[in-house]
Amino acid sequence: MRVPKITQFSEFETVVEDLDVFTPEEMVLLKEKIGDQRISVGVKKLIDLCMTAKQVSNPVEKIATFIELMISGGGLQFTSLH
Repeated sequence: MRVPKITQFSEFETVVEDLDVFTPEEMVLLKEKIGDQRISVGVKKLIDLCMTAKQVSNPVEKIATFIELMISGGGLQFTSLH
């Protein structure tokens, strides 16, 4: 089945929240960091990146790891720096 890439933060948020990887507080931080950025990632890729980030116990490192993975995987492009 063909599924379109996730391109909106609201779509991203729905998938990530369903995976229970980040706490509500961590989701707020993620929204602050990437909410206005260009997102283009497939659902399977996003799930894989979330599962990798979930292995990091420190919340700050988990978010940093996830963002790095999103950038290196081409799913996140920063249009401005926060």
